[in-house]
Amino acid sequence: MLIERSEWHSRLLNGSDYPLPGIVPLILPADFAARGMLPQSAVAVLETIRQHNPLLFDFVLKRHLSSRGLHFAPAIFETRAFFEREMA
Repeated sequence: MLIERSEWHSRLLNGSDYPLPGIVPLILPADFAARGMLPQSAVAVLETIRQHNPLLFDFVLKRHLSSRGLHFAPAIFETRAFFEREMA
């Protein structure tokens, strides 16, 4: 599972798979919670966020996912330096 492969995290940048996060049957927070990858307390909040902003939902979901106690590295979500470098 990618979330468990921390050696790859330095090569990842957060991006959305939009429109997939907005398609309810495809990405269900309750399914992630049932697999132990998401706290049950986050499910209702994520569902509410998705109703208003599927891109924000995607971001918040990825920030909260875990597997065997491992999370995506914070640097994956800190993309400004990458884009500033590319524009220089």
